[in-house]
Amino acid sequence: MAEFFASAFWIGFLWPLIVMIAQSVMLLVILLIAIAYILLADRKIWAAVQIGAGPTWSAPLACSSPSPIS
Repeated sequence: MAEFFASAFWIGFLWPLIVMIAQSVMLLVILLIAIAYILLADRKIWAAVQIGAGPTWSAPLACSSPSPIS
């Protein structure tokens, strides 16, 4: 078994291939997590944008509410 790990096939081809695959998978996972957080922030921002004034909430000092004297 020790001869296999000292062979040119292991050192010259197989080990670099395993390292490249591991780095690619790690990069993919990091990118997917980053994209997931960006999408979460995007949805939170657009949800906050769509909150409208309801019947129990109005502008400060009620300046946008209709006047009772009309």
